[in-house]
Amino acid sequence: MKISQMIQVTLITTALILFFLWILSIVLVILKKKKLNIFLQKKKKNKKRFKKRRAQLERKVRKQRNQVILLSILEIVVLSGLFGFIYYQTINVASLDSDSIVRGYFLVDDFSKEIEKASVSEDEESSKQNIKYLALSMATYSNKQADTSNTKEGQRLINKYYSMVGQLGMNATRDMNSFYGNKNNVLESYKAELARVKDSENKAFEFYKINANSLENGAKEKD
Repeated sequence: MKISQMIQVTLITTALILFFLWILSIVLVILKKKKLNIFLQKKKKNKKRFKKRRAQLERKVRKQRNQVILLSILEIVVLSGLFGFIYYQTINVASLDSDSIVRGYFLVDDFSKEIEKASVSEDEESSKQNIKYLALSMATYSNKQADTSNTKEGQRLINKYYSMVGQLGMNATRDMNSFYGNKNNVLESYKAELARVKDSENKAFEFYKINANSLENGAKEKD
């Protein structure tokens, strides 16, 4: 079980235990209050003894009420933590997937630029090596699966993105020698496929609030 799942299970278990104790405390308050009311309705044969017993019962009722208040506060804190954690998971991609998505972004972007250059490049061998590296790197995405700590919708979007990047890489590996002949048809075909990959990428970025511009700026700063 992953750490994020363990945290979620722990918070849910704690919330359920506190809720059970809260219900139990309310029941005890009602019973003790009822016991106090019954006692107050009795005839006061010994006033001193009556006052002492009354004070004892009232203390027990107050103590039980305080326990209800304390449990209510703890329940609110735990539930706030649980909902906050769930919300955090819905807007934050797992770290491994974050790295893969960012790397995929640059691989696809570089591949797009490289096949454009291939049509006019005089250094065919160098361009082939670049395309081969990018194609093989993208093809490895076919074996990737989104981390299960992501939300179901997040997993669906990421897996679709991985699948499309992987398919793009495998197609490019197969067509390795076609980028320099019949250029127009090949380039147009890959431009259409790249557009579909970018659309899948944008949906994953939008879901997880990833800013593509910040990735570009970060890459430029490193350069």
